[in-house]
Amino acid sequence: SCRSIGGSLNDHLLTGPKLQADICNIVLNFRRYRYVFTCDIVKMFRQIDVTAEDRCYQQIAWRDDPRKPVTFYQLNTVTYGTRSAPYLAQRVVHQLADDEGSTYPNAAHALLNNVYVDDIAAGRDSEQELSDLKDELVEILSKGCMELSKWATNLPSLLQNENSAS
Repeated sequence: SCRSIGGSLNDHLLTGPKLQADICNIVLNFRRYRYVFTCDIVKMFRQIDVTAEDRCYQQIAWRDDPRKPVTFYQLNTVTYGTRSAPYLAQRVVHQLADDEGSTYPNAAHALLNNVYVDDIAAGRDSEQELSDLKDELVEILSKGCMELSKWATNLPSLLQNENSAS
């Protein structure tokens, strides 16, 4: 049990400050635009490495057969469900926006204001602006080895490349 010797990993992790954009603001802002999309950052937590010196705290003991010895596995990436995971994920997204914001200003703004957990909800009033934002988001997130999926939009032409690639 996680509490058999006095505490779980989560009991010892700092939560970190709230970096998450307010969901009400995201939804209200989303509804302002004529053209919108939503998408998901693929396996966001699994794309974020934990520093080498902290990996020893993320271990799993596993045994397929009770007659065999226990094998220990070390997790090298942020684990969803840990107390610090939301902060760490948002901190990485914010750092990416800061680092790449001069090259991708619209995407940086969207990362700071339109992300809730691993979902992005954004919009623009022209088809071209929405397409440009989509392209910028794909580019900026690729700098952090992250991909976008689960696209939904009220502008079908925005998804033509995704549909032809699948």
